[in-house]
Amino acid sequence: MNNKLREAIEKAIVIPEGQELAAANETDHIFSDNFNLRSEKLIKRQKKSYYPLICTSARRAACVIIAFFVISMTTVLSVDALRKPFFDFIINIFTDHSEISFEGDLDTDAPDKIIDKYEIGYELTGMISHIYPKQM
Repeated sequence: MNNKLREAIEKAIVIPEGQELAAANETDHIFSDNFNLRSEKLIKRQKKSYYPLICTSARRAACVIIAFFVISMTTVLSVDALRKPFFDFIINIFTDHSEISFEGDLDTDAPDKIIDKYEIGYELTGMISHIYPKQM
């Protein structure tokens, strides 16, 4: 009974479906040489062991870095308090040193020396001899 059922299924379903698929696969299309060459290069590149690592992880990392950069630049450029110092802050790099200069409004209320604003209110005479003992 099992063999008769299998034969009936083959005659009714498998053989006609197989014939339809075979007829559908018969095409007279010929791919161009350029397409075949690109397909071969793609297949060769995908067979290399490092392909999944480079083509997925590196691209994801690059996308995250670019997205972070774009978001941070958008934030910096959209807020006036951040935009002014960003554009006014200039770094000059020379061969033997770097120079950082700030071009913008300076606070005119700032004192020239710290002593002009603060004064020492504690007597330090005993402390100085304790910190710097006399040398013999």
